[in-house]
Amino acid sequence: MDLTELWCHELLTAWKTINSTYLRDALRSPQIEVTWDSEATLGDWNAHLRRIRIAGRHILRDPWSAVLETLRHEVAHQFTDEVLGAHDEAPHGPAFREACRRVRADPRARAQPCSSRDSKHSDGAEAAEPKIVATIRKLLALGSSSNENEAAAAMRKARSLLHAHKLEVADLDQESGFDRRILGEVKGRHAGWEYARGRILTDFFFVTAIWVPSFDALTLKSGSALEIHGRKGDVDLAAWVHDWLADTVQRIWREYRAQRRLRGDAERRRYFDGLLHGFHKKLEAQQQVDEVEYGLVPLRDAELEAHVRWLYPYTRTTTRTTRCNQVYHDGLRDGASIDLHRPLREKGGGPRALPGSSSEAK
Repeated sequence: MDLTELWCHELLTAWKTINSTYLRDALRSPQIEVTWDSEATLGDWNAHLRRIRIAGRHILRDPWSAVLETLRHEVAHQFTDEVLGAHDEAPHGPAFREACRRVRADPRARAQPCSSRDSKHSDGAEAAEPKIVATIRKLLALGSSSNENEAAAAMRKARSLLHAHKLEVADLDQESGFDRRILGEVKGRHAGWEYARGRILTDFFFVTAIWVPSFDALTLKSGSALEIHGRKGDVDLAAWVHDWLADTVQRIWREYRAQRRLRGDAERRRYFDGLLHGFHKKLEAQQQVDEVEYGLVPLRDAELEAHVRWLYPYTRTTTRTTRCNQVYHDGLRDGASIDLHRPLREKGGGPRALPGSSSEAK
């Protein structure tokens, strides 16, 4: 099996997951083809041939998550043709937008050359936001209130309006500014400390981290990868923290191993587990101090939570245990001493404060 055939196999597997998860197997399998002769598009659906094509250069140059977004877009076209039967509509008309809602695709996204991999285009001028959508957005914002009764009432009202007006979270996401990003490597099995790092991002850095099936088109590895969702600036910050923690735990481990004169890396993962759990405890304690001394109560982003639940309606939470020996407890102690001392500077703005920071931006 050559490279192109392997990619087609992965794309077909992803197509089956979309069809099963979101469309209740309403579609019949199409031909899946990787093409190298198209310079204009990243993907297309041919109703006559019942074929979805994805550009090979798209797979080579772009993250697998971007390739899957293109695939969802084409599945939406297939659903529009074969189930909704909207043959006389414009390519991105109401039926197509309904199909996009079902498969969790962005109806504004068009297949573009790879040089525009991050661009999103609408099919026309954006209409003013409907009043009901603006009302629901305000209610979702109130759902982040520190007043539990107010938050619960706002969320109940928002859900009621969504149902009454047959709206989806997708109708609220057009201008929400949500971003997503894959962090780290695709692996068949991740270490406990990597899961702990993802939990730190979710608990303290204003994003939602979720482990999703993924594929590395260059190494042909299948497995899972960490995907984070949030506002653009928060995603940038969390991505920086993710990489900074990876470098930091490696550095601290080297120092610990040298001090203890340990040979090899047999205890490395257990020490890493301790470090990340210790750092989590430190951030948690600092958050409690902020609440008491400064009244800084962390707010849930209810709109983000609803967005992620809409994208991934079937998720599960797992717990992992670590065998606690002296090395783990040493890591727990050392993790409590980790300081995030370099805040991320956003374009056009000053540095953003980091939890656990002990020094100012340089």
